[in-house]
Amino acid sequence: MGEERERIQLRKADVIASVLLLIASAFFLFFALLMPAKFYIQATGQPSGIFTAPGIFPILVAGILIIESVLLLRTGLKGARGLHIQDLRQGISYIHTRIFKRLVIVVGLLVFYIFLLLGRVRYDVATFIYLFSTMLIFRRAKYSIAKIFFICVVFSLAVSLAFKHLFRIPLP
Repeated sequence: MGEERERIQLRKADVIASVLLLIASAFFLFFALLMPAKFYIQATGQPSGIFTAPGIFPILVAGILIIESVLLLRTGLKGARGLHIQDLRQGISYIHTRIFKRLVIVVGLLVFYIFLLLGRVRYDVATFIYLFSTMLIFRRAKYSIAKIFFICVVFSLAVSLAFKHLFRIPLP
């Protein structure tokens, strides 16, 4: 009986998650459709084909996410056996948990990294700041701050040097 109840709870969570994913995917699809559908070669002015257009990949990803969220919604509705106000209250109470607060902080750090650090600060420094902050949030007792610092420095420099010298790709 306990497993059946847990399965029903998971299906209810699937319904809520799929609706949120569907809304986010539709939002991304809308903005992806605003991107150019054709990409022109500057030297000739001729279309280079739809597969090189900058809007194709975001449209494809958003479309796949919409399909997956609809499938998840269908699966969730089959197994949820109805949603009630109590289920929504449980979902709202999730906002006050430590896990949710960490999630919000990490999403904020990611936004800070992408929109404020990249392009304004050297890539390796920006990556170090993001990694160090994220690893501090999810730190376990066995990892000291010095160990986290060392890991972040090594990883940031390794990625930066690999892209610069091995792959010969400039970083932002």
